Amino acid sequence: MTTRRYDLRGKWADPAGAIGFVVLLVVVLSFTIPRRGEPGREGQVWLVLGMVLLSSFGVYKTLKLPIAIETRDDGMITFESFVGQRTIAAGELESITHPTFQTGYLIFKHAHGRVRTRARFNDIHEFLSWVKQVNPTIEFRGI
Repeated sequence: MTTRRYDLRGKWADPAGAIGFVVLLVVVLSFTIPRRGEPGREGQVWLVLGMVLLSSFGVYKTLKLPIAIETRDDGMITFESFVGQRTIAAGELESITHPTFQTGYLIFKHAHGRVRTRARFNDIHEFLSWVKQVNPTIEFRGI
């Protein structure tokens, strides 16, 4: 069985989310350290903790983005990310969309959900033509 692997990693794409999270964590911890003689910091602590939760969600979404796509001759596509991997059949794909306000991303819609990937990688045209060859009924939107 022949497989083809497409690498989606950019030069700064992978470490940027982790570096940003560490910087934000240092800033948050500097705000939450109690200081003497400063009343009313409880509201500020809750605001900062909310920021941490929101940024944690953003980091998770960034780590969930695929770093590699692997195609197989039997029509299966595997999207690998730092969080895990998802394998779907190319025949199950309903559409591939390039959203208007999310430049740089592709959304693969299939029967069980969606997969969001980076749109800038080598041999993207080869990959999209392979998908169209395996699944002629797929709909391309905005591409």
